[in-house]
Amino acid sequence: MKDLRDYLWKGLDLKNFAVVAIWPQNKKEAVIFMRYRGPREDPYPWCIEYRGNGHYFQTPGDAIDYCEKRKFIQEIPV
Repeated sequence: MKDLRDYLWKGLDLKNFAVVAIWPQNKKEAVIFMRYRGPREDPYPWCIEYRGNGHYFQTPGDAIDYCEKRKFIQEIPV
């Protein structure tokens, strides 16, 4: 099985965001679930990155709802 860190790409802002989860979608791509490292007052501290596109959310629940609507796989196959 591929190491989950192999799914991270160079353009991710890992200085300002902490990776919470990596959900592989296929052999080459994964959904990256991240949280902003900055002030807690940020109105949209949660981020979903997929295929180079970022979407920002107020709560982790909003981010999970987005993933469910997009039918992203959120569990790592065993």
